[in-house]
Amino acid sequence: MRPIRGVRIVDRSKNIWVVTEDDPQFALKSHFRSSIPAGHYRLSFVGGRHINRLDNASLYYDAGRGLNERDRSRLVFREDATGNHAAYIKIDEDVRNLRFDPTEGGRLTFAAQAILLERLEKRNWDAAVAQPIVKRELKLGADGKLRLLVNLFRLLPAHKGAGGAGRLALAFLRYLPEFANVRVIIADHNQTLVSEFPDVDFVLAGAESYSELEDHFRWSDCYFDFLNALRPTFIPSHVVVLSCLLDLQHMRLPMLFSSSELSARLREYGYAVDRADRLIAISDYERENLEFFYGKKNVSVVPLSGFAAEDFVENNSKVVARRAPNVQTYLLYPAVPWAHKNHETLIQAVAVLKRTGRHVRLVLTNTDSNPGNKRKLQRLCENFDVSDCIELKGYVSEPELIDLMRESSGLVFPSLYEGFGIPLADAMKLGVPVLASKIPAILEICGPAAAYFANHRNALSMADDIWSFWCSRDEKVEAIAAGTGRGELFSSRRMAREVVEAAGLAVASRNTRLNPVGFPRPREPQKNVLSLLLLIEKRDVCAVGDLARTIEQIGSVLGAEVDLTVALDAAVIEHEDFLPALKRVSKLIVFDASWPTSRQAAVEEFARRYNSSEFHMVVDWVDHEMISPAQIIALVHGLRHNPEAKYAAPEADLREVAVGNVFSELDVIARFEKMRANDNVITGVMFRAEGNFRDSHHGTTQFLSAYCSENSFVRVPAIRADYV
Repeated sequence: MRPIRGVRIVDRSKNIWVVTEDDPQFALKSHFRSSIPAGHYRLSFVGGRHINRLDNASLYYDAGRGLNERDRSRLVFREDATGNHAAYIKIDEDVRNLRFDPTEGGRLTFAAQAILLERLEKRNWDAAVAQPIVKRELKLGADGKLRLLVNLFRLLPAHKGAGGAGRLALAFLRYLPEFANVRVIIADHNQTLVSEFPDVDFVLAGAESYSELEDHFRWSDCYFDFLNALRPTFIPSHVVVLSCLLDLQHMRLPMLFSSSELSARLREYGYAVDRADRLIAISDYERENLEFFYGKKNVSVVPLSGFAAEDFVENNSKVVARRAPNVQTYLLYPAVPWAHKNHETLIQAVAVLKRTGRHVRLVLTNTDSNPGNKRKLQRLCENFDVSDCIELKGYVSEPELIDLMRESSGLVFPSLYEGFGIPLADAMKLGVPVLASKIPAILEICGPAAAYFANHRNALSMADDIWSFWCSRDEKVEAIAAGTGRGELFSSRRMAREVVEAAGLAVASRNTRLNPVGFPRPREPQKNVLSLLLLIEKRDVCAVGDLARTIEQIGSVLGAEVDLTVALDAAVIEHEDFLPALKRVSKLIVFDASWPTSRQAAVEEFARRYNSSEFHMVVDWVDHEMISPAQIIALVHGLRHNPEAKYAAPEADLREVAVGNVFSELDVIARFEKMRANDNVITGVMFRAEGNFRDSHHGTTQFLSAYCSENSFVRVPAIRADYV
């Protein structure tokens, strides 16, 4: 077999070929003679695999007229009792050259070292051809396997941020073939998977279009797309679809997404939910989210596993025990630094510990998946002078990660949101203690086998919890014992089996209804009315005692509609009298006013991770009177009554709400220069979270520019009365 066009070998040692164009061709050359006599032949493959996929193959023969469409035999491959495939052809005249076309369309993969052409007696040939071609029918249960088409086209390479989805994909590729006949759609950048998983049929596709996948839809019993979306956007109604939404983070924490990202997620997830015959959730928490936001009940819960630890335990059953479980080495956080992973608060907590004479070493992995995020973490470590305490590692291989876990003093996991949390299952399988956020999915996974932060959004509170975890021995021993047993609940093999069971339920659902159920309108992402940030510096210590009373009064009048965050100058930590009240604050960011732009960084962090409301406002504690409930209500009413206004500012001596003035170009420049000298921070103004005031985070130059040039605003009377 000599490739002519449209094919490429992806693994020479295993003779694996991939079709790369619509008209793939091989030239066939005989080892024994220059021509092939007329007769009856059996065509099979040496080292053949996945030959049953070649359902549009052809053999062209040149009998002196050149290769042409008339001198062609369609190849129909029949499976024998041994599982091998062969086609039976008749050649009416001597042939000089042969050409093999494996398919007429579709980018698929198959294995073949050579083609074996055997001449048969006519009676044997007639007997073989007379055997019926057995078409496989869907069989659920012990008698057969479901045909599952899996879409991994959008899967990123591991070193480019595939994260948990990438490790989940590898587990599927390994275990799904035990329970189903699996065909997988991949992109060119993941072609190495073809060699790694020989039991899987791979399709190396150029796109996720219907035209590319049409033949594979016809092959499958169920189509499974689990990468938080569904492609293609046209899937005929006869195709049974199983979708998996790994999380609904955008519905719970919409502020972590730009307007375009949020719009795309709402659109993509809505399509996946509406088109699916059945949905998979990776935890009960996510199942509840699907029902709460979309009204969906046709959901199977399929928990994930600790994939890296699972492989390690399987291959090293005698050395699973950690080498030095009671030695203080470092705490490990293996997470890509996305906003919801909460790296900033963790670094601030380590800085608080160092300032108070308590030293903890921290190792962060996968920090280089996004260069911009890594630079932010580096600057944060440098500005807090904790670079000697915190090691920022890039992508680490699974063996390296296992070693890091086993040699650590424990795993910290302060995430703001999780659908599951694969490293948690890894740690429990390895007997590594866990300190994690007390959020629904993590509580569901770890149960009593972990210690929990009292408040993972407050750097002061987190610092105390980390120190207790670092120093505690007895509690760690108990956590290790509980975690090891609980880790066994999570299995990749069980996960694959339950996915196939869910696919079977999706197929079975077609027996009771011919058309998809309706199109439920999802709820809107969760929002409060106001996100409020208080900036407290060392100069404000004399007034910090009013903070508890202020928070209590805002809460009693406005309730949970105001989401409060405090940004605290690290110098205030020295005043221990004020710390108990500050540790009780729901969200607390630490900054260091001794380095430039520190306030700006704190405000930007608030805007990026905690600004989840219809409006937001930053207040310097020196001017804390302006956050009285009466003032907040007046500003909100001013914006709601004037929907075209983008922000509202209180103004002394004003008696009526007034529309803002139009600024000249010189006014804009003057405003911009004045505010830029104040670290881009705009205090005492309430902003509507839309347009540039949502996507350009407060604290950035883009946000300041939008503010200075915006003419649509309202002026509201300043209320300096006592708190009510």
